[in-house]
Amino acid sequence: MKKLSSLIFFLIFHCLYISGQPIQFGSPQITNFTSQDYNGEDQNWHIYQDKRGIIYFANSAGILEFDGIRWKLINMPNGLTSWRVIGGADGKIIIGGSSEIGYLASDSTCNSYYKSILPQIPKKYHDFRDIWGLYNYQNQIVAITIDKILIIGENTEEIKKDAAISELGMFNNKLYISIEGKGIFYLDKNKLHNADIKNYNNCQYRRLMQLDQNKGILAGKAGGLFMMEGGKISPLTT
Repeated sequence: MKKLSSLIFFLIFHCLYISGQPIQFGSPQITNFTSQDYNGEDQNWHIYQDKRGIIYFANSAGILEFDGIRWKLINMPNGLTSWRVIGGADGKIIIGGSSEIGYLASDSTCNSYYKSILPQIPKKYHDFRDIWGLYNYQNQIVAITIDKILIIGENTEEIKKDAAISELGMFNNKLYISIEGKGIFYLDKNKLHNADIKNYNNCQYRRLMQLDQNKGILAGKAGGLFMMEGGKISPLTT
């Protein structure tokens, strides 16, 4: 009887203790990092996570590498900014920066460092500015600047335009691009093809997000969202 009373007392006390604890539903564990924590600049322009779970950030101070515990800043040549970071077909981490393009290599102690691929690219293609778009596309690396598209594979090709270029993104496995004053195009086999999409009020666009096989949402350069469907673009009403 004494043991039974002790057991009942323990259960009642335990239940009261549990009921007194604050219950949190849907509260993820979030840790905020400052630029002092990761030893970089405030601006992070792009992010990529590899198959191992390591996260890479294109930062104004270089490339940030985060394994979940430790931060590492990898410098670009001459302290340049990195704008884009993606995964290559061979698993390499590809970096696009200010007048620079390369990848992350490892030394004998497994420390990552930036290795430029400019020496592998003919010098006539070195005259480019900030790489704002970077894609692993059709077994090649496609780098997009404000007025050029560099296609880097077994050979390097360049598409140059006299109007501003904006990379929109992937739609039905094709890379779509907006050219100011000329419309929307897609890149296929190293050539730009007119997408035959009727524009709305000559708007310029920044990004394209595919919804299904026939529809996508465009973000306008001057603001606003637009629906792209059936070869036409119309304002998205909310």
